[in-house]
Amino acid sequence: AGAARYALAHHIPRLAEDHRRAAALAPALAELPHVHVVPPQSNLVRFSLDPQHPLGRNGTSAALVDQLAAAGVRITGDGESFRAVTHLDVDDAGLQVAMTTLVAALAP
Repeated sequence: AGAARYALAHHIPRLAEDHRRAAALAPALAELPHVHVVPPQSNLVRFSLDPQHPLGRNGTSAALVDQLAAAGVRITGDGESFRAVTHLDVDDAGLQVAMTTLVAALAP
């Protein structure tokens, strides 16, 4: 709770930056075949993969999460849906790295 209180006291004005970055990430992912993106309403970008996507089959979500982590891009996923979060530690340069890495990993 302390971290949340600190964020509310010190970071509310910059949340718009996180939301802008999420809004930029979402369409880059949505353009990919077999990738479905929930339009972000905050700094969370949620997406899922069709079963036709090579990584959309059972047992490969951990491989995707691990592959991205090795490249410095951390997301979470349970096999059906994934979540990418833009936050204080993700600047515009980091967003570009994340977008490039995600698109390369998810492109057919």
